Amino acid sequence: MIIPMHDVVENEWLVPANPAVYDHAAAFAVHDVITWGLKTNNKAGDIVYLYTSVPGSRIAYKCVVEKAGVRPNERIGDEFWVEPFAYDASRKYINIRLLTRFADDDRLTLRYLVDNKLMKAAPQGPRHLDRKLSAFLGSI
Repeated sequence: MIIPMHDVVENEWLVPANPAVYDHAAAFAVHDVITWGLKTNNKAGDIVYLYTSVPGSRIAYKCVVEKAGVRPNERIGDEFWVEPFAYDASRKYINIRLLTRFADDDRLTLRYLVDNKLMKAAPQGPRHLDRKLSAFLGSI
């Protein structure tokens, strides 16, 4: 289902994060800022919520885009790739600063979010937040 643009928050994103590919928990334990690659047009100041896939299956981090257009030699946190980093020219690299590491709040699990009609399923790619989910996350 496509969400009409008037129902989304343009500068807030939900982005899947797979710990089997990149150890974002360890990266954020060492760095306040890490580099992320997306195929979306993010701008400095955008809010990015990272949804961790299995085993976490939850929204785990709130970040802000500190810099867009990061060049390959400016990446931060490369040491936390589970497999060696493979540069992808189709991606746009951004530096995201950690704002909030959500505790194990059960309201941020996929089950809770789906049961309460805040999400339909786990995100398969980056997407804008709809206004309902944005308001919910803003209340936490």
